[in-house]
Amino acid sequence: MGLLEQIRTPADLRSMSIAQLEELAAEIREAIISKVSRSGGHLAPNLGVVELTIAMHRVFDFSHDRLLFDVGHQCYPHKLLTGRLDKFEALRTSAGISGFPEPSESEYDLFRVGHAGTAISTAVEMARGDSLMDTGYAPDTQPDGKRVVSIIGDASIVNGVAMEGLNNAGTLKRQFLVVLNDNGMSISKPQGAMAQYFDRVRVSHTYSDFKKGAKELLKHVPGGKVLKEAYHRMGEMTKAAIAEESWFEQFGLLTVGPIDGHDLPTLIEFLTEARDIDRPMVLHVKTTKGKGLDIAEDDATRFHSPKAFRVARDEKLGCRVEMKKGGRSF
Repeated sequence: MGLLEQIRTPADLRSMSIAQLEELAAEIREAIISKVSRSGGHLAPNLGVVELTIAMHRVFDFSHDRLLFDVGHQCYPHKLLTGRLDKFEALRTSAGISGFPEPSESEYDLFRVGHAGTAISTAVEMARGDSLMDTGYAPDTQPDGKRVVSIIGDASIVNGVAMEGLNNAGTLKRQFLVVLNDNGMSISKPQGAMAQYFDRVRVSHTYSDFKKGAKELLKHVPGGKVLKEAYHRMGEMTKAAIAEESWFEQFGLLTVGPIDGHDLPTLIEFLTEARDIDRPMVLHVKTTKGKGLDIAEDDATRFHSPKAFRVARDEKLGCRVEMKKGGRSF
């Protein structure tokens, strides 16, 4: 029996060694690849958050604490660790389990969520509600109170509602953790000052390439001159904005990172420290989309949500996509 089959609740993770957790991570990836390769689904996003999900469930007790996702489709490892392994074969089928958080399936899924940037705003109001009910974590008066964690992607966090959430989070006077899953691989490149802040951290050439392409495109659209001037001004504002040390600290959030999102000891150490910090904070975690499957790492856009495919296991792991007719799924 593998380690994954021995997990009945996330509490089982707390008795495992780091070596066992790393073995478990490999088993989770194998389970996800096996299922998605046969029936399709969100592959690369889930392969990228395996260690992060393990670490969060080891450090926090989400049968008691609050966990909110954005994007929702990065929840496969979460589902495998919260008692749904036996239903995973029926993932995204009408007779099975959802590919997104689903409250009717588990107490660990608080809301149905997709990709709308709602995690932080929702988490803020849950934190406020818990505090008003005297059930929220407070180190001196409520050490057993509920902690609140939202995990959000680098593409989701540039949504307007996420910005609103950050603004409100900075006013909290209690524990509140935002885990930023930064894989630098949104399907469509996000724009705006905050998106460019992450590019500064990544030292990427992607923005330069986009800039050249955008300028060329604006030459050929009606009103292109006006748009080009607006684009230039926005670029200057962006440069001024990212010159600051941290966007999040301007919102009043303590900011830590970036840290390696695939290093379990580091993740556990930082999450353990963050768990008991009595103020809102952001933990910036760098992950690799498609981690553990070469072709998904090399072409994360194509393998973001592929149809069924075949994995050819030779000296170099590779695969090809088989174009199958879609069934009744969601």
